Amino acid sequence: RAPDRQHRFAGWPRSGRKPAARPWAGGKSPSAIPGPPACGLCLQSHPRKWGQGNESAATGSPSRGRKRPDCARRLEPRVPGRIGDVPNGQVQRPSGRRHPRLFGTGEAAADQQHPRRGWPRMSIKTLHPALTAERRSEWQLMRDAMDGESAVKTQAELYLPKPGGFKNNPATETALYNAYRMRAQFPEILAPSVGAMIGIIHDKEIGIEIPDAMSFIWENADGHGLPLEALHRRITRELLVIGSYGILADAPKEGGDPFLAGYSRDSIINWDRDWWVTDETGMVRKDYVWEKLERYRVFSIGHLGYEQWVFEGASIESAAGEEITITGLGGQRLPRIPFVVGGARDLSPRIEAPPLIGVARAALAIYQLSADYRWQLYMSGQETLVAINGEGPAMVGAGVVHAMHGAEGLTPDLKYVSPTCSGIEAHKVAIEENRTAAVQAGARLMQESNGQESGEARGMRFASELATLTSIAQNSCALLERALRNVAMLMGLGEAAEESIVVTPPRDLLDSTITPAEAESLMRIWQSGGMSWETYYDRLQRGGIASPERDAEEEMRLIDDQDDEGDPAQNPDGVITI
Repeated sequence: RAPDRQHRFAGWPRSGRKPAARPWAGGKSPSAIPGPPACGLCLQSHPRKWGQGNESAATGSPSRGRKRPDCARRLEPRVPGRIGDVPNGQVQRPSGRRHPRLFGTGEAAADQQHPRRGWPRMSIKTLHPALTAERRSEWQLMRDAMDGESAVKTQAELYLPKPGGFKNNPATETALYNAYRMRAQFPEILAPSVGAMIGIIHDKEIGIEIPDAMSFIWENADGHGLPLEALHRRITRELLVIGSYGILADAPKEGGDPFLAGYSRDSIINWDRDWWVTDETGMVRKDYVWEKLERYRVFSIGHLGYEQWVFEGASIESAAGEEITITGLGGQRLPRIPFVVGGARDLSPRIEAPPLIGVARAALAIYQLSADYRWQLYMSGQETLVAINGEGPAMVGAGVVHAMHGAEGLTPDLKYVSPTCSGIEAHKVAIEENRTAAVQAGARLMQESNGQESGEARGMRFASELATLTSIAQNSCALLERALRNVAMLMGLGEAAEESIVVTPPRDLLDSTITPAEAESLMRIWQSGGMSWETYYDRLQRGGIASPERDAEEEMRLIDDQDDEGDPAQNPDGVITI
């Protein structure tokens, strides 16, 4: 029977002869194959034929009378061996075997297939389909807008295209564009608005309940001395700026207390159910020199539970990363990945537009319009002296006399000419319109409607807009709560301890009364241009600070009158009361 049996991995005959017709792999059998075939696992020819009569029964598999090749045994999952227990239950074991979902990216990778399922090999750097170029460009715009004018101007033509007229003269093209970019102004709107919104959320009382065994995390949440409250503010900031954030519960290799490691959303490059890939590329110090180190980490659930894979250096291309096996206290394998990703609306990896992308886009439009506006102002002041029907003067200025003599029948003349710059006013109006758009996008939670609406409609509008800031506050607390429960799981405290961990979000972010700290946060938003005076005054009225008997215009007139009078007797302390 041995000559009729086929190679059980690739469907090849065990001998060099054509096999007898029999159902195999969908009812088809291969034709005669010249020469020894290559193995579907190692892509090499095996030196001996399997299953040669009684010899295979004595040395081969007891079930089928054949011996498995070495290449097949290498791919079998191995039970992780334990090197030793680490405090808090973390056990790590380096391994050289390949990650089961990533198989090489070398030159021959395109021609090689997954050895068991026929899938094409893929790179550890592969991006999730949801990470489109457009979404990543939005994240970059948000980061640059938060960093301010210097970061935006560094990107040069990415945010400020070069005018076509500059390209006509290559000798002065660079100098003209640098002057054009230098005169432009980027409005610092986003960063103050984000800071004020963080203050509104975290100025309210947020209850955090954790077991006594985790009390160390209050003062050292990230393993580098960052307090838990500061980490919570960082989570809220990322949800406002990018719209998503990830937190991993981990422990040091050398042992010690667990910690929470934050992952910005743009560093989470691929994911699936019970499977994540993160890009940890960054600068590392070697003595006195800082060098860029490319590193990727994979979180997955294997046959025995949670495991990590780290790829750096040559292992990125070979996909033979280092495996890190992590267990809970007592050597128990973790039932889930201690990694959670949350967004501005819910705890899911779904990618959506950043909540404040409208503010960043409006600020970018103002920056581009400002470049044209200020360039026209500059050119309008640069008059040029033109000599008509005669020679121009050697010099100009006060006290200089110049006589022109034209040819017969021609009248000489000297004139100053300058650009009309008729678009200056149009640019100015466009800048104000975009500033209004930024106000509406950044402070829509409190922006007053321009039209007439009933009290019920106004209440419904405020309720729907308030849900945005409220959902960010709620998901920030839910994300921290899930991360803290993962720390409890890593420490092996039990399900009861995990359920006792609660992070209570703040209630009524914009209720009828406001504290002095909240009023100060609102004032910073108004001063930075994040909201209009009418919106700011309306919030003060609803908070019980401003007088309900005067509208915003009347209040502004009173402020202007006090500034004009400046009577020390009437206002000895210089305080404006509203």
